[in-house]
Amino acid sequence: MKSERSEVTLSRGSEGLVTSPSVHDARIVVIDVEDRHTARIGLIDERGSRFNLYLEGLRKLRADGFAEGNVVLEIEVSPFREADSVQLPALYFSDGNDPSEFKEETSRALREGWRLVRVDESYGCSLVALCERVTFSE
Repeated sequence: MKSERSEVTLSRGSEGLVTSPSVHDARIVVIDVEDRHTARIGLIDERGSRFNLYLEGLRKLRADGFAEGNVVLEIEVSPFREADSVQLPALYFSDGNDPSEFKEETSRALREGWRLVRVDESYGCSLVALCERVTFSE
């Protein structure tokens, strides 16, 4: 399946926010975990163009609030940093708020260069994930 993907350029601003393709006010229409290692986030932009965000080498994914609309405010894709360890309890469905519980996972994410992906919503679905690579395709 990977060979059928026609990748488009993913542009990010200095803070890791996706600037191209335009994702602001796009809608999430599909969250498909193709296998245990790849997730596809299907989006439709305001013009009706469809594109996909692929999270490859998927480690963890959590999506909350999936609803009929699922309007995206912004998508952030950035290298995992030590400060991002505060995201791990939610990803691992832990009640604990102590990131030190996740020292081993934090070390591995830093060592292996994982990516943190966050989809902030205007309405509906928010998403946070850890993966090795992120690609877009039409």
